[in-house]
Amino acid sequence: MCASTIMMSINPVAMAYQELYGYEFEVSLSPSWDTFTPYVPVADKLQQNNPLNQELFTKLTEQAMIGDMLSIQSCTANMFFPDNVNVEDQPYYEIVGLSREYLESRQGALLNGTLDYDKLVTEHGIIIDDSAGMVKAFAHYEAVVGDIVQIETDGGEKIPFKVMATAKLPDKLYGGYYIFVPQDLLNVIKAGTSNFNSKLLCHTDLENISQAEDIIYEICGTNPEMEVRSINEMISFFEEALKIMMRAAYVLVVFIGIFALINLINTLMTNFVSRQQEFGIMRSVGLSDKQLSKMLWAESFHYVLATMAVTLTIGTVLGYILCRAFSQIGLLGELDYTFPLLPMLIFFASLVVVALGYSVLAVRYCEKRTLAEYVKGTAEWPDS
Repeated sequence: MCASTIMMSINPVAMAYQELYGYEFEVSLSPSWDTFTPYVPVADKLQQNNPLNQELFTKLTEQAMIGDMLSIQSCTANMFFPDNVNVEDQPYYEIVGLSREYLESRQGALLNGTLDYDKLVTEHGIIIDDSAGMVKAFAHYEAVVGDIVQIETDGGEKIPFKVMATAKLPDKLYGGYYIFVPQDLLNVIKAGTSNFNSKLLCHTDLENISQAEDIIYEICGTNPEMEVRSINEMISFFEEALKIMMRAAYVLVVFIGIFALINLINTLMTNFVSRQQEFGIMRSVGLSDKQLSKMLWAESFHYVLATMAVTLTIGTVLGYILCRAFSQIGLLGELDYTFPLLPMLIFFASLVVVALGYSVLAVRYCEKRTLAEYVKGTAEWPDS
């Protein structure tokens, strides 16, 4: 029930919008980089000649079908946590610059420390959001207010920064980012960069998505150092990924369902074999084959009804709780709880078929047995 509920509640559209932070288009910097070249200098060089500039903004805003635009300002730099615990596994991070207005409006996201903009600028403070535990897992560092972290500038100098806040930012916009500073400190880290735009997000009306997609690709798609993602592309991607995931999940669902049916059959058979003397006594005092048939039929369907009741009550509640939990985690986007009607009908139909089959076979077997065999209590299920 739980697995079926999760599978049927996943919404590819919600996953796509989560991936694009609630916007229809994303244009981001995409440095030409290979594993044999240090990433940070390549990213710095691209940002120093940043194609996400005012000229691009003007071209996009001239198009009536492209609405609100938002840019994320950030830079990439090598970071050295206390005792260099991260040097081997995660030496560089994307550091996002936050505006004064943003920090003033997000005081409720603070876990420890301060989000005072001026104080952060004066004391070279950084904010760490490791609510997902990724920094701890991959950099082996657990953020503690007061720790000193060194950040390498574009000139190769290591400047000390103080961890002045740990937070849990509620905005989907900053999902996947962990290190934040006031915007005024970006110039301290990268003195040679004047344009810190790293990602541009664009809104458009749903009816204009196809036309807007053509325009954005025409303006940005020819530049190999910019990557364009659209909501239509992401929806198609997640639909295909969901099909693969559902195949694997439903293999598990079918296995669990078959296992449940086997357990039901085993329960009915064990119960039947252990009650042979009881059936013999009941038949000796006048129980007819028709009455025995009704009794076995009723008992088997009591098992089925009990299974249905447990599945529909506990299974439904657990399925709903799992949907809420996955929605909060955000791994599969916002799940729209959907009752798995078809899988449940198939499962319940299988239960009914098992119950009917058991009652028919049990009655036929009982009709072939003599009263003496019942009293002895020996029972062997026929090979056929």
